[in-house]
Amino acid sequence: MRVALAIAVTSVFASQSYAQTFTPRSLGQVAGKTNADEAPTSNSPGVGVLSQADVAVEKDTTQVGLQAMDLFFNKDWRLYIRSTVPVPTDKSSNTTAGNASAASAAAAKDQLSNDAISSLLDPYGGVLNLSTGTFIQLPFLKPSPTDEDHGLFVDARVGMKLLSLPEQSDAAPTILNTTVSPFYAAAVMVKVVRNVFPHADSADVAGGVEFGVGYVVNVAADKTVSPVFADGTLEKVTHAVRLDLAISLTSIAAINVSWNPWTSNNAFGRHFIVGLKLLNPSPKASGN
Repeated sequence: MRVALAIAVTSVFASQSYAQTFTPRSLGQVAGKTNADEAPTSNSPGVGVLSQADVAVEKDTTQVGLQAMDLFFNKDWRLYIRSTVPVPTDKSSNTTAGNASAASAAAAKDQLSNDAISSLLDPYGGVLNLSTGTFIQLPFLKPSPTDEDHGLFVDARVGMKLLSLPEQSDAAPTILNTTVSPFYAAAVMVKVVRNVFPHADSADVAGGVEFGVGYVVNVAADKTVSPVFADGTLEKVTHAVRLDLAISLTSIAAINVSWNPWTSNNAFGRHFIVGLKLLNPSPKASGN
């Protein structure tokens, strides 16, 4: 982790930058590549589909995320649709020898799973995350006055995320045969996008780094859908601080590390997540 942070700090003060933010800046663009046939102008409104996917591992949980759609109003404002689901595991292997009491087993049943906690702490998490917001560049740390893809950015989103909680009631909504609990969600991330290894062609990533720090807030829309609210396991409102670091391997993949140094619920602990992000080199886009 110290080495990764050192790379990030060094990259911030590099004299040149050819990295590309992993959040598309314009229609048909991802990680430094623009599909010219799909994105006629840098400020075109339209829809981008399946721009990236990732696999994240944390404790005993593996999750698969998919950026399903980005609806661009312009290069700064857009609507996001994302899904993150856990990979099913064999729970029988986690069962202890039969010395656990019935009371402790019943209590464990109502506890939050690691993937549910991760979804709350993740600004983009949830079985379904539907949000709208702005992704704007600040006038600081720009490599050049005309560079709109690198430097310092603010990623602010507000919307709704749907999570799977323990023992959800029949009144809980269902998506693809999965019962979920709705949460209102908001996140503000400040991101620095710089280079690790410069490249002569800014349209191709030879190595880029993205470092982000931000704040995540979740508000339960209905506290009656799961007993975790009644027994105090989960509060109606949760807060978390989020740190992200992603380093691109090539123009189509990146390693990302995330950490939550603080949450409003001490039972959540400090989550440390390592993942592999796959970036679509030719994202499908439809402009207006």
